[in-house]
Amino acid sequence: MTGSRTIHIDHISRISPKHLEQFWGPWAIGTEYADNILNMLASMDMAEHSIDQRSPAVDYQVTTDGIAIVEVQGMMTKRGSSFSGNPGTVELRRQVSQAARDPGVKGILLSIESPGGTAAGTKEFADAVGQASQSKPVFAYIEDLGASAAYFVASQATQVWANKPAMVGSIGTFMVAIDQSKMADDLGVVVHVVKAGEFKGAGVPGTPVTESQLDYYQGLINQVNDDFLAAVQGGRRMSQDALAAVANGKVYLSTEAKTKGLIDQIGTFEVAMKELINMAETQTAPKPATLQELRSALVGADSDFLLEQLSENATLQDAQEAWICEQNDRLAVAQKAVKEAEEKAAAAASEGVEPIGEQAAKDRGRDGSARDEWNERIEKKVAGGMDRPRAVMAVNRENPGLREAMLAQVNG
Repeated sequence: MTGSRTIHIDHISRISPKHLEQFWGPWAIGTEYADNILNMLASMDMAEHSIDQRSPAVDYQVTTDGIAIVEVQGMMTKRGSSFSGNPGTVELRRQVSQAARDPGVKGILLSIESPGGTAAGTKEFADAVGQASQSKPVFAYIEDLGASAAYFVASQATQVWANKPAMVGSIGTFMVAIDQSKMADDLGVVVHVVKAGEFKGAGVPGTPVTESQLDYYQGLINQVNDDFLAAVQGGRRMSQDALAAVANGKVYLSTEAKTKGLIDQIGTFEVAMKELINMAETQTAPKPATLQELRSALVGADSDFLLEQLSENATLQDAQEAWICEQNDRLAVAQKAVKEAEEKAAAAASEGVEPIGEQAAKDRGRDGSARDEWNERIEKKVAGGMDRPRAVMAVNRENPGLREAMLAQVNG
C-alpha cells in the first residue's frame, strides 16, 4: 500500500518459544474447518508449527488518511502458529490497543479472513476491539470468511462490512472428547489412571468417556459460549430472539447475514475504507460548543455574547479567543473614558479649580497599575510581531494573577 507508515510494537514480556497447549481446549471455529484441522493434527509434528514469540515485534500499517489496518488472517490461536499468517491474538490485541492510543491514527480497520480458532485469547482480543471503538471508529471488513472466533472479534467493531461472497457467523463453541477405550480393549491394553479428584485425568486416551465427564465438558463449553453470545448481542445490539435465531453454528452468506443483523453493509474493501475515513474525519472535526460549556469557560461573559457564539456555531476554542478580544475591546473603551476624565481633571486643575472627586481619581491611578502592566506586556508582544488576540492569550496564560487583578479592576 502506498503512502503508509509502519508502527512497531515492542514486546512487554518474552514468551517461551513453543506453545503446544494452545491447540487443546475449547474452540470457536467452523466445524468443517475443525474436521480438517483434526485430521492434520493427528499426523504431524505439532512442535514444528508453533511460532517462536521471541521473533521481531509485529507491525500494523497506517494509511496517509490516518487509518490503521490490522490483519486477522487464517486460523486464530492465542500465541500464533504456522497454520496462519497471524502472530496470535495476544499480539493482535496489542496492535489494536496501540492503534487506539496512537494520536496519528483516526480510525482502525480489521481486515478479516478467518474461520475462527481457539477460544483462548479470543475474548480479550474482542474486548480490546470494543474498547478501541469507544475512542475511534473501528470497522471490521470480512473478506470471504469471518466465522466463529473471527466473528466474535468482528462483532465488537463500530461497523461490520463484508464482500458479497463472504460467509459470516458460525456462532458457537465446541470441544472434542474421543473415547478410545474400545480400541484399547481390542489391542489388549488396560489404562489405569491413578488420581485424586473425580474428574482429574478425564479423557486420558484408552479410558472410557463417561456421562458425568460429558456433562462436565458441556458445562465448560456453555460458560465459554455464554461470553461469545453476550459479546455478539451487545456489540450488534440484538434482541434475545434475534440472537437465538443465529446462535446455531451456521454460517450465512453476506446477503442473509445482513438481513439477520450480523453485518451492517455489503461492499468492497475500498468502499468500506472510504466510509471509515469519512466517519473518522467527522468524529475528529471540532464540534460547536454548548451553552453550558460556554458559561463554564467564559467567566463574566454576558448573555448577548454567549448567544452570538451559539448562533455562529463557534467551537470552545474559537469562543474563548473571541471573548479575549471582546474583553480587550471593552478595556480599550474603558481606558479611553478614564483618559478623557483625566484630561478634563487636568484642564480644570490648570484653571485653579479643584476637580470633583479628586480622591477617587487618585485611587484610580493607584489601582490602575495592574491594568497598565497588563497592557504594557501585550504591547510588547505586539511590537515583537505577534497579533493582538494571540498576544492577549499569551499574556493571560503567562500571568494569570495579573489578568485576574486587571479584570477585577475593570469589573469594579
